[in-house]
Amino acid sequence: MGWRAFRAPLVAALLGVVALSARAQGEPAPYVITFDGAAVIRGRMETASRAHAAVESEVAPELLTRAPGAAMIFAPGLGRNPYFVEQGFLVEAFWGVKTGRPEGRFIFGHFHQEDLSNGFEGQHWGNADELHGVFIRAMDGRPFALRSLRYRVTRNRQNPSRPSSIEGFSNFNVNVLVAPRFDPRLSVRSQFTAFPVGLPLGNDPTLPFTKLVFFGLERVTEVFIASSASVDLDDIALEAEPTAADLERASAPASPGGEAGQAPEGEGDEKR
Repeated sequence: MGWRAFRAPLVAALLGVVALSARAQGEPAPYVITFDGAAVIRGRMETASRAHAAVESEVAPELLTRAPGAAMIFAPGLGRNPYFVEQGFLVEAFWGVKTGRPEGRFIFGHFHQEDLSNGFEGQHWGNADELHGVFIRAMDGRPFALRSLRYRVTRNRQNPSRPSSIEGFSNFNVNVLVAPRFDPRLSVRSQFTAFPVGLPLGNDPTLPFTKLVFFGLERVTEVFIASSASVDLDDIALEAEPTAADLERASAPASPGGEAGQAPEGEGDEKR
């Protein structure tokens, strides 16, 4: 047997050692929220249709001043809205109504589709003073960075007759919205950073996704992701300090035909 017979396994082993050494020194590890096969856990027995019907009656605005904390009862992060866990991160739906007003509040949120069997989050416009979205934090509370996501601007697949935008934005310039915190009693514009993503393409689910890269969202402990109109969201890429389990996986011998030190499952995979 010559050098060629030993070269491949030796290179794989060396790559594994380098990857393990880098992560052991604190180099961030990649994680991707793919929405594939998400096991959605409901915060309570509720349906999106009932929640939509209850927008005006969930918490009577006139009672908010007499019920301290009522506006934040369904704030994400408490497990009161539908959520799932992927790669050690909590992904929870949120829904803010009457945004930018004293009576602004969170109500029971939901994903689109509710069970995420479509494999992505299908954001849609509801009303000018509402904001649907997804909330993300690490289950162990460690800080992370938001690196990128894939998006597809639609004409409101759920309500095609209402291809509109929320207050303060134009449907001729749709934006993905990102913030490290969100209080529905304050304006969306004052809290979210807007990333322009162009005009609606249509509602065909076979249309392609486009990658959106983020800069400056470093060492956050939670993030809210939404849109100014109707946008499909997928493959949300994060970076965080590796956990002990990550380091253990990185140090494990490469499987036959595999490669030592490979990225976590889902990283780099292309869908649709």
